[in-house]
Amino acid sequence: MSNRFPILFYHNIIDNDNHATSIKNFNNQMDFLYNRGFKSFSIDELYKIQKEKKSIKAFSITFDDGYRDNLLNALPIMKKYNFSGTSFIVNDYIGKSNVWDLENKKIKQHSLMNSDEILQWINEGMHIGSHGLSHSNLIKEIDSVAISEIANSKLLLEKNFNIEIDTFCYPFGAYNDAIIELVKGAGYKFAVTTKRGRLKNLNEHAYEIPRVPIGNNIGYFKFLLKTITNYEDL
Repeated sequence: MSNRFPILFYHNIIDNDNHATSIKNFNNQMDFLYNRGFKSFSIDELYKIQKEKKSIKAFSITFDDGYRDNLLNALPIMKKYNFSGTSFIVNDYIGKSNVWDLENKKIKQHSLMNSDEILQWINEGMHIGSHGLSHSNLIKEIDSVAISEIANSKLLLEKNFNIEIDTFCYPFGAYNDAIIELVKGAGYKFAVTTKRGRLKNLNEHAYEIPRVPIGNNIGYFKFLLKTITNYEDL
C-alpha cells in the first residue's frame, strides 16, 4: 500500500458553476474512496497516524474559504460515509461572500457560512482552520499586516468557536520562507498549500503540505489517478 495520503482540495460543492465540484460528482468521489476502504482524518490525525506508522488507507478532505454549500451539500454526503472534513475560514468575511474574487468575473460570488453555521459544522464532527483575516495575499503585505492576518485570525477563531486552531491555509496559495516563520510563530502546527501532490512525510513538510486539487470535471478515471496512483506526485 502507498505511504502517501491524498489531502483533497475543494472550494464549492454546488451545481451550475464551472469552477465548482457538482454535488453528484462529490458524492461519487466519496463513494469511490469509501468502497476502497479509505477513512478520512483531519491533518493533525494524519500526523499521529504517520508518527505511529499505522497501516491505514487514510485521506483528508479540505475546503477553502468556508462556503455555505460545504455545510448544505458536502456535509450530508460526508456524514453518509462517516467521513469528516476541514473548512478553512476567512474570519473577517464570516457570513458574507468571497469578495476577494470580485475582480475575477469568471468566479461567481457564493455565500460563506455565518457563525451559527460554522458552529453547526463543528458540532457535526467537522473541523475548521484559518484562511487569514481577509484572504489577503500575504507575500504582498508588510510584515505587520501579515502577522495580524496569520496570528489574529487564529486567536479570533479560537475565541469565537472555543476550539483549537492548529492548521493554516495560505490565501491564494501564496507564501515564502518568511511567511512560514510567521505561521510557526503564531502557534500553528501545520499549513496547507495549493502545491499538487499527495502527502508523504508530514513531519518534514508540516508547513508546506501539498494537496490534490479536485475541479469541476473530474471523472471516475481521473479521480482514481489523482488519489491512488502517483499521478499527482510527479
